[in-house]
Amino acid sequence: MSLKQCRNRLLSVLTEQHLSPAGAKKLSVENFFASYGHDGELAADREGVKLAAAAGYSPQSAVRLLEIFLLLAERSPSTPNDSKLTLPERIAQIHSVIETDSYPSPAPKNR
Repeated sequence: MSLKQCRNRLLSVLTEQHLSPAGAKKLSVENFFASYGHDGELAADREGVKLAAAAGYSPQSAVRLLEIFLLLAERSPSTPNDSKLTLPERIAQIHSVIETDSYPSPAPKNR
């Protein structure tokens, strides 16, 4: 994964649409979905969870975040169908990474 992936994709889309950086506000999120792809999404999740865990963050937080995205997607009629279909797969993959790499489960909170 390139550290400049987002920047490079933005520059590519701006060039394709003959826009200057000032014209970036004319872009929509759909301009960025197609090139990212299913495998790229899974790779970003997998490696992101590993990096977050190495930095001391709970990998379970990524699961919670994607679960929130899933709830929001189910409630929003404008959410692309592929997002609704891939979120459960992404959540399952992160659970697998947590198990395979033996990351600790968060301790239950006392209320």
